[in-house]
This record gives sequence, C-alpha cells and structure tokens, in this order.
Amino acid sequence: MKKRNLQLSGSIVLLVIGVLGILSFIGLLIKGENMTRWILTLLLSMILVIKEIMVIIRYITIEKQSRNNHE
Repeated sequence: MKKRNLQLSGSIVLLVIGVLGILSFIGLLIKGENMTRWILTLLLSMILVIKEIMVIIRYITIEKQSRNNHE
C-alpha cells in the first residue's frame, strides 16, 4: 500500500512539473520570446502530462477494484 501511495505522489509531482513546463512555454510565447527552439520541450512536457494522467487514472481504477473486492 505504501509503495502505491509513493508512486501516486511521484506521478502527481511529475504532472505538476509537466503542467508548469507547458505554462512557462505559453507565458514566454505571450511575452514575445522566440520559442522555436523550445518546441521539443513543450512536446515532452505534454507527453509527460498525458502519461502521468494515465498513471493516475489507472491507480484510481485499481484502488476502486481492490475496495470492491474487499467488501
């Protein structure tokens, strides 16, 4: 159980890092910075966010299933 909670915490931290990366890109783009060389970083941040959302959803479904099995 503790390992799962640690994995969930790590996924949430990585999700926040990915979202902050996306927001930073957008903020600098709005300020007028040349962001062409940072497009790869934006894509990696988006992939990180999508991956971690999938991990969190999987965690929630597994927890619901384990609760239903114990009842």
